[in-house]
Amino acid sequence: MSGKSGLPYKFSCLKCDSTGFEEKEDLVRMKIKDKFIEVLATAFVCSVCGFQLMNDDQMAELMRKSMNEYNYKMFGIAPIEKEEIHTIPKDQ
Repeated sequence: MSGKSGLPYKFSCLKCDSTGFEEKEDLVRMKIKDKFIEVLATAFVCSVCGFQLMNDDQMAELMRKSMNEYNYKMFGIAPIEKEEIHTIPKDQ
């Protein structure tokens, strides 16, 4: 059962101990290898200090977006959409 914030349980922020979170699109900074990548992703954001918390689905989407951005910036590879991943032949 989810609370008002959409989180399945009542969490306290790891930075400020607040319990107020709002689910929204936010800029997330990830480090991949030695590069920092910034992407827009859905996260639960602390209403007091802005600390970001993600569930499994949000984290999986963040990882997909981050790898797409990294591959584009480093190698010029066009982003792959979630639906396309299963259509790529295994022998390639």
